[in-house]
Amino acid sequence: MQKYLISILISLIPLIAYSQAEVFIKKIDFSCSQRQLSDALVDLSRESGVNIAFDPSIIPNDQLVTVEATNQILEDIILLLLKGTNLEYELIDNQIIIVQNLELNSKGEYTYSGFLIDAMSGERLPFAHVYNDSSNIGTTTNEYGFFSIDSPQKYLKLTFSFTGFETSSIILNHKFKSLSISLKPNVFLNEIIIKGSRVNKYELLGEINTIPLQDLYNMTSLGGEPDIIRLVSMQSGVSTGADGLGGLNIRGGTADQNLILLDGVPVYNIGHTLGMFSIFNSSVIKSTQLYKDAFPSKYGGRLSSVLDIRTREGNLKEFAGEIAMGTIATKVTIEGPILKDKCAFIFSARKSVLDFWINKASSYIKESGNSSGELNYGFYDVNAKIHLLLGENATLYFNFYEGNDHFKDETFIPNIQDSLSIFEKFNSEWKWGNRIASVRLSTKIGKKLFLNSILYYSRFTFEAFKKDQALFEINSSTLEDIFDASLLQTSINDLGFRLDFDYSANNNNKLQFGLDAVMHNFNPQLVTVSELNSNISHGDFLTKSLLIEGLTSNSEIGYEMNLYVEDKIKLNNKIETVIGLRGSAIRSRNKNYVALLPVVSLNAKFAEDLLFKFSYSNTNQYLHLLTSSGLGLPTDIWLPTTDQLQPQSAWQLSSGFVKHFNDFGYLEIGGFYKKMEKILTLREGPIFDINQSNDWQFDIPIGNGLNYGFESKIAKNVGKFNGEIAYTWSKATRQFEDINNGKSFPFTYDRRHMINAHSTYSLNERIEFASNFIYLTGNWVTLPTNFSPAQNGSSRVIFIYTQKNNVRLKDYMRIDLALNWYHKNSWGNQKMSFGIYNLLNRSNPLYYFFRRQDDNILKFEKKQISLLPILPSISYSLAF
Repeated sequence: MQKYLISILISLIPLIAYSQAEVFIKKIDFSCSQRQLSDALVDLSRESGVNIAFDPSIIPNDQLVTVEATNQILEDIILLLLKGTNLEYELIDNQIIIVQNLELNSKGEYTYSGFLIDAMSGERLPFAHVYNDSSNIGTTTNEYGFFSIDSPQKYLKLTFSFTGFETSSIILNHKFKSLSISLKPNVFLNEIIIKGSRVNKYELLGEINTIPLQDLYNMTSLGGEPDIIRLVSMQSGVSTGADGLGGLNIRGGTADQNLILLDGVPVYNIGHTLGMFSIFNSSVIKSTQLYKDAFPSKYGGRLSSVLDIRTREGNLKEFAGEIAMGTIATKVTIEGPILKDKCAFIFSARKSVLDFWINKASSYIKESGNSSGELNYGFYDVNAKIHLLLGENATLYFNFYEGNDHFKDETFIPNIQDSLSIFEKFNSEWKWGNRIASVRLSTKIGKKLFLNSILYYSRFTFEAFKKDQALFEINSSTLEDIFDASLLQTSINDLGFRLDFDYSANNNNKLQFGLDAVMHNFNPQLVTVSELNSNISHGDFLTKSLLIEGLTSNSEIGYEMNLYVEDKIKLNNKIETVIGLRGSAIRSRNKNYVALLPVVSLNAKFAEDLLFKFSYSNTNQYLHLLTSSGLGLPTDIWLPTTDQLQPQSAWQLSSGFVKHFNDFGYLEIGGFYKKMEKILTLREGPIFDINQSNDWQFDIPIGNGLNYGFESKIAKNVGKFNGEIAYTWSKATRQFEDINNGKSFPFTYDRRHMINAHSTYSLNERIEFASNFIYLTGNWVTLPTNFSPAQNGSSRVIFIYTQKNNVRLKDYMRIDLALNWYHKNSWGNQKMSFGIYNLLNRSNPLYYFFRRQDDNILKFEKKQISLLPILPSISYSLAF
């Protein structure tokens, strides 16, 4: 027990042998006005006849107190005098001792803080609810499972709830220095069959940023492979290209305008199979947050959205694993303790099983279409993580990811007309992949401050080789050999560091601040060759190795640094506001760019179940992605900000209502308006050659964009039948001075109407049905309006374009169905899924292209390429 220095003995008052209880319940009259606290305590001792002792050095001299008490018990009067200080009292030998409690804040409240963890694995649980019913206070854990909450009570009953886990209520003692609260997972294998409402009256819910992972595991998916990006694309305001190609396009933005984070590290390409599947392995995903409105100030560097994906940490208690096999990929996951309750690992590897089937099917399809050749494709990815507990308050993480894709297509098309023979050859080879590595330290500093620090490396590489050749022969003698070839090799490397602080000043004031710095290294290389500019007389001699010799390094380095501060203020139980400011700077080519980016949002409860939300934000982006969608698959080039290419910028207004129904789910309605400036694009025509000169940036058009729309979503998350329906009406336009005669034109992903719906029905604990429905207005593409033969007598044809994005593709529609079967044994949990992708076998267009007519080689006809017909799937997983 703390030693007390008792410097005032009130010897003039005789000691009275009160019992302990009698001292506190004794009723007296007492009054004082604007008295120093020390004098008031002396007066109270004299009036009550009870010795009150204290050390004058702990009494705040500048605090004046006023009390008017008539026939009140002594304990209540002491509490009134000590209110707003970090002082408390103890009763020792019938006298009251005033002591200093460093655990008390300036409001006389105790701070309860700690971590919420999974009782089975020891992993921390992010974004869980923490609340106290009696005092009507609450908070949420951060992305690392940390919480902090204040209360004047020495013993506080807190309730902890997290989706997929049993709710638990625990009485905590204020003397606990460090807390680790465990929640038990729900007993059902397929998460929760009867789900509870998401309404939590202790939190002012704004946009529902958390993507519910139970939907990921339950919904039907392509090839039976659960994919978080496909679940994200089912949200309002979000779309992708046909069957996933083209990446995420959020509120009229491009794929590069999304900040995608894997355990806090930026990822620059998220697609396997050109976007049909994502690089994120569902077996290791722990949580996912999507921000479309004003995202928190700690995120930045993008204009459209933030997708923050966190992976699991590994089981500290026991070894566990999962084996999964499907028609698309097979994967294995294993995790367990290295040192029980101290250090754990998790490892997961995934490999496509499409290679053999694609090769055989493509050969058959080509032969049935009067052509020959083959197509090969495969991918793999690996996730690995180790985490080590450094005492009760600090954790060290080592994280690694690598994934690669390889696509190769060879097609030969003969066209024989009497003595004239035309042989067309098309060769394409694509390689791309990501690699990231990071070291992260998360630390609880006291009861109110949490620090996360990370050092990371991120690398994306892309290589595309393409050669098209048309050989004209008369009576087996070569008449003309027309060929075009290109080789693109591009990479982006990031080396970065960041510090993020979470400070809980009190229950109504949560502060976040921090900094980050990153060095970007870009290296785009491109070479293009045709018979018009090559000394090669025959296209057959033109190989990728020859083009590699023609590549020229064009490295660009940029340095970026950001500072941010954000305060989440709960004004009362009805109104909550967030005010943030992000300071951002970059240096590239000896040019400095600085920006201050404010964020303001407001949430107001009109009723217990009706929320209004409003936000305004400024964002900027230093990275640029040039994408040529043309008539084929996209070829992407990442570019930095330079002395000529200024940072992209945008401002956005958004607002909406959220209506909760405790016995049903919720309804969300809102709208947004976004203006973008200094965005980049490519001109129509030949592929952009960044190596042609040092002034390549002068040839890139710079313009503006305007996006606005209406979003709505209704969700049912109570009962056996659950689902969501999202409808979006939106418009997106672009305007460039050097394109389309300076007139505004529709953006490629200007989808006027979008309907996304998915549902599940749990027949019982073992059998579940799932369905998806997607309807999207078609994309815009630029097609030639006429053709002109070359004037030099060549068979080459010139395409004539008169307007940008002048044709809209046919609308996209798809229905998917699935049956999920679950079984739980003492040795493991099994899941088997039977699915049908594109039930109606609808030919949704991927893109249009033109080919020569069979009866007239100088004329072309439009052809549609569709990717995925009706596809059945089966998958099986065993978790042990």
